[in-house]
Amino acid sequence: MCSRNRCKNLLYLAPRFFLVIVFMALVGAMALGNFDLLEPYLFPLHAAQGRITSYGSNITIGHYPQTYELEQLKKERGLDLDISLMSNDLPQEKVLNEQLALRTRKIGIGFKNFPLSYVKLDGAENKGRIEQLVKFLRANSSRKVYIHCYLGRHRVKAVRDELVRQGLIRDPGGAKGV
Repeated sequence: MCSRNRCKNLLYLAPRFFLVIVFMALVGAMALGNFDLLEPYLFPLHAAQGRITSYGSNITIGHYPQTYELEQLKKERGLDLDISLMSNDLPQEKVLNEQLALRTRKIGIGFKNFPLSYVKLDGAENKGRIEQLVKFLRANSSRKVYIHCYLGRHRVKAVRDELVRQGLIRDPGGAKGV
């Protein structure tokens, strides 16, 4: 049994501790709600991003592009379509896709979304979406596309592997970085 002072201290601190936890949860939710504003400054995430890599003259694969990267790809590679693999089911990625759609329109390139889940990359839903993407790329073989997910490591690797398997791009060993 606790002493009277200890119980008083516990009754005094417990609600305050609970309020601090609720406040921190709200701050976290606010940060996620403004992910598109914070995203360019998130050092650890940008340090983990994969490289932007070109496969032939039409397909470039990489990470979520900033405006200057899109402009550079348009200037150097003739980019005319951005293909995002990010899913609108995640609030952060939905906001980033919305911002990207606005930026691509402003720059003068197209935007298309083939959302993949990063949880189960080899799942049936992802395989179906990748197959849709392959069909789209075959039907639009003259377009200069940039395919990306957020970090440019996992979802784009699944797509790249399928594009190699389907013969749309050569083995990644021959790819050149941008």
